[in-house]
Amino acid sequence: MRPSLWMVNLGFIPHWMNVALLFLRVTLGGSVAILHGWPKFIHFQSTVETFPDPLGMGRHFTLGLAAFTELLGGAMLAAGVLTRLSAAALTVLMGVIFFQVQGGDVSKPGSELALVYFFGFVTLLLTGGGRFSADEAGGPYALAGLGLLAGGIAGYPLSYYLQAAEYKASNTMGGYLASISSVLRDPATQTTAWAVWLITMAVLATAGFMIGRLLHRRVIHTTPGEEVVVTPGDSPP
Repeated sequence: MRPSLWMVNLGFIPHWMNVALLFLRVTLGGSVAILHGWPKFIHFQSTVETFPDPLGMGRHFTLGLAAFTELLGGAMLAAGVLTRLSAAALTVLMGVIFFQVQGGDVSKPGSELALVYFFGFVTLLLTGGGRFSADEAGGPYALAGLGLLAGGIAGYPLSYYLQAAEYKASNTMGGYLASISSVLRDPATQTTAWAVWLITMAVLATAGFMIGRLLHRRVIHTTPGEEVVVTPGDSPP
């Protein structure tokens, strides 16, 4: 490229493809989880009555599926855990929002954002997570990250069922989820809530790592009759 064109085309900027993929994953995955999935999760009861049901599966199921996909899928995408699977699920969700709910009409409120998300998730579906992702670090780490995220999402709701019977008798599950900050500060509930939450995350992360180690063991044949089992991160003999 001619020097003049090189300058005009900002050729002096390094080609950091993996950094760009990290930025794209974190911004898209983080925003869809925090700005869209989490509000649906904590305001479920007040949202369900007006939530669209384009596929006829019922408003409660549709809202729950959308919240779960945005929250878990977005968090997994940001961390680079099962990146292509997460991107595929979010691509389908945004496709339904734009083409079914919005009718493909970019003039409707929210349709442009759904379309931008759609193309962003398609991009990550095609490229994968890049070097700076749990997927690239190896199967055990990806599954450990998945377990950690699953524990983070499941641990807090699970703590409701382990609270005292008197507390559950006077509080609903929806109210418990909606008042997450007060539950974690209330001396009567915080010990159980924090303990169950953290233990669930630790158990699922450890289980994911161990399963990943078992699934990614591979056998190398060195000499006839001799086999060496190598796991990711080890150097073959």
